[in-house]
Amino acid sequence: MNLTLMIASTVRGFGVLLLLGALILTQAAAQPQISIHIQRRDFSGNLLRLADGSFVAEKNGLYRLTPDANFDRKLNFDANQPFAGITGGRIEFVRLLAPLKDGGFLASVNFYIPGLGWFEQRLARFDVDGRLVWSYDTVGRKIRAAIESPDGRLLYAPEAEGDLYSLAVAIQANDGRWFYDSGIGGSAQDFAVQGSNVVVGGNLINRYGGPAPIETNGLLRLNANLVPDTSFRPPRCNDISRIALQSGGQIIAHGRLTDAQGVFEIETSVFRLHSDGSFDRRLLQVQANWPLSFTVLTNDEVVILNGVLLRYHSDGTLAQSSIIENLSFFEYLLPDGSFLDFWFNGDAGGPEARCQRNHWRKLKPNGQIDPAFPPTPLDDLYRVYLSVTNTLARHHYEVEQSSDLIVWQKTGAYGLDDGTGSIESINVGVCVRREDLTQPQFFRVVEVPDL
Repeated sequence: MNLTLMIASTVRGFGVLLLLGALILTQAAAQPQISIHIQRRDFSGNLLRLADGSFVAEKNGLYRLTPDANFDRKLNFDANQPFAGITGGRIEFVRLLAPLKDGGFLASVNFYIPGLGWFEQRLARFDVDGRLVWSYDTVGRKIRAAIESPDGRLLYAPEAEGDLYSLAVAIQANDGRWFYDSGIGGSAQDFAVQGSNVVVGGNLINRYGGPAPIETNGLLRLNANLVPDTSFRPPRCNDISRIALQSGGQIIAHGRLTDAQGVFEIETSVFRLHSDGSFDRRLLQVQANWPLSFTVLTNDEVVILNGVLLRYHSDGTLAQSSIIENLSFFEYLLPDGSFLDFWFNGDAGGPEARCQRNHWRKLKPNGQIDPAFPPTPLDDLYRVYLSVTNTLARHHYEVEQSSDLIVWQKTGAYGLDDGTGSIESINVGVCVRREDLTQPQFFRVVEVPDL
């Protein structure tokens, strides 16, 4: 792609236009110096791996991606026409929750219906082509996790208060017509299917069969009838944030174990359990709140990232460790060894903020950012980074952008008074679409006198 960018540098009303060749602009010592760097922007939307290994991606529409995260097709979905026969409606995706065996998926969504207003945090089922099948009211509760049980019923974890009578796990008919309480209180964070059973992780209270707590733990198992399985006896643990299964039913979990005195440890651990829940071994222990992600590969090897990438044999013994540049928190490991790296910049309200807080990148096996991701039909935004040096301390600057040198739009205002006079540069990031970058783009820095 050919890019033409120009800089209009304006200082005290004096402007000079320069074409960026080597992307470095040098000027007289009295004027700011501007350099530029262009980078493909992260995909800021929702992404979910489906049952067949492909992906569904959501941002202003629904898209299918191949197992290696390349573009497949756009699904026949219109966010402004979520319901047949109703015009003026709208759907916002809060989160893509879980794949379904029929190729569809579950999602948490907000609906707008003209004349009725917004209906938030609904559990919704979509088919393989992205069409809405049904939705169910969760009374405005956020949904932390969801899964399809072996018999087709759906389990989801609404955000709960964490006490005895909280609804930690709700069980929903696959046609969306009814739901009932699983008998688990506390709060759930993750699910995993184990044969005909479902393993649940979080901070859980088994109150099935009566009002008094029968069992409090971070891991419980529901049997084929989706009733708590009293034969499942994991070690005492809590704060279970993630669980994954190996092919033999062994459980890999992340949370807190107890020490020799039965006191919950401050540090968190990734540990392995036998299929009956009995403890096998601890793989890793890290300090509390340390970012950590892991996955189980098809050959039952375990890959953990906690600043260092650790690979474990299927029995939980360490195979190798390595440092992967740029890799921060991977969500998916792809067949070719590359990563889909995920991070978020905090929670906020509104559809724009919800979209902007999710960031996805594809990293090659060596950690280099793959510029081909996200695929062009899905998202095609670039970040133009302007670095302005040789500025004057205690001065106020504004950065403006134009495509015609007539109409200028301010992209940011930056005051340089830090009380010491030591600031020597400012950095600006401007988001530009590919189609805009095919035309000349002009930027200028304007010094504005402080009042």
